[in-house]
Amino acid sequence: MSTRIDGWRRRFGMAAHPEGGFFVETFRAAMIVETPHGPRNASTAILYALPTGGHSAWHRVAHDEVWHWHGGGDLLLHTLSEQGHRVVRLGAVAEGAEPSAVVPAGVWQAAEAVVDVLVGCTVAPGFDFADFEMADGDALAAEFPAHAHVAGRLARGAEEEG
Repeated sequence: MSTRIDGWRRRFGMAAHPEGGFFVETFRAAMIVETPHGPRNASTAILYALPTGGHSAWHRVAHDEVWHWHGGGDLLLHTLSEQGHRVVRLGAVAEGAEPSAVVPAGVWQAAEAVVDVLVGCTVAPGFDFADFEMADGDALAAEFPAHAHVAGRLARGAEEEG
């Protein structure tokens, strides 16, 4: 693990995230709202760190998620939906990257770090692990055959498989 990632982990008290990388919740709204999935906090936010070459495995959440770049290198944010495969490069605006991007509710998403990166993720209505689904790489590849390579490459456990 890099010195930068280790420093962020220590400074912010980050823990390992099931999809890869490290996170810490930084905000959970006190207001409760009703959703089709039950009552949820109105909004939540996390800091998320991903090491060089690492990836956040394909997953989806029940509510809209906004990714915000905070520092380090670029992050490639992938989405898969009926509209196809999309990639947004989050990073320094001065270098032509986007400062933020929205992943709509229910859309498959994955991310990969070009270089150690620190981002924030805001979900509204707020994130709850009950609304979180990790993808099976083979099932995702079957659902999106035109994008099977990227579906498999960014699946959970893909780095261990080679």
